[in-house]
Amino acid sequence: MSPDTEIEFEVPSLIRIYKGGHVERLQKSDAPPASLDLTAGVESKDVEIISSTGLLVRIYLPNLVSSPDKKVPIIVYCHGGCFVIGFDSRNHAFMNRLASQANVIAVSVDYRLAPENPIPAPYNDSLEALKWVVSHANGGPEPWLVSHGDFNNVFVVGFSAGGNIVHNVALQDVRFTGLVVIHPYFLASERLASEPTDPELRDNLEKIWPYIYPGTSGLDDPVVNPVGKGAPSLKGLNCERVMVCLAEDELTVRGKVYYEGLQKSGWGDNAELLESDGEGHDFFTDNPDGEKAVRMMSRLVAFINRGN
Repeated sequence: MSPDTEIEFEVPSLIRIYKGGHVERLQKSDAPPASLDLTAGVESKDVEIISSTGLLVRIYLPNLVSSPDKKVPIIVYCHGGCFVIGFDSRNHAFMNRLASQANVIAVSVDYRLAPENPIPAPYNDSLEALKWVVSHANGGPEPWLVSHGDFNNVFVVGFSAGGNIVHNVALQDVRFTGLVVIHPYFLASERLASEPTDPELRDNLEKIWPYIYPGTSGLDDPVVNPVGKGAPSLKGLNCERVMVCLAEDELTVRGKVYYEGLQKSGWGDNAELLESDGEGHDFFTDNPDGEKAVRMMSRLVAFINRGN
């Protein structure tokens, strides 16, 4: 059999990797073009910020007609997709809703995808996007940020793989206001008694990890097990407050361990936990009008606008 047709690794409904190196994504990115969302009253546009890597961000601007001089918080967002699937229509809709309801400028990072661009590429891209955003505090090329951004209120938000990314970005040397990790992709070699809840999914999450990060030391690598032996102290997160959002899925236990690690590190009331019992991994994008999705959005809005 030809290496171009022989499958080396596959996660059903997600990705197929062939021995010849070809990658077939089984979930296609269906993100619509940037536009004006009339329902949310949010305008979006795509901006290339690093030409050498083709790094793009999509910026969302809420309706500020009634207060054109108002400065609003800024969110830098990293989408999910197991590091291998790109930004999609559900993420786009979530960004429109978040920008509208929280009255924020949202900046979604179109980070490079594994396995063609393995870790650290997604981390580097996301960190560069955050640096690009905060560089506008004293002026810069992006008028929406310069005219309307409140650089004293910058938040970094990530979902699933994006939750992993933003945790690792928060350990770097860029200070910001708040970190939100939503259903984060964290693992560990030693499973707790309550794990796994979905054995097949857990096996796939563990087996795909070396393709996402070929240089990894394993499932206890600090970038995927942030409370494991040798991991940097969570005291070192370079922000003022943290919010951890958990659903009822295979990542819940590890997410709760992360939150407990925050408490053990002394975050106290500056770390908060939102648990959405009985809800699946993508519930807030799949059913945004559901009771617990509405509650989650309300908590996000409150977290972002605390003190404003």
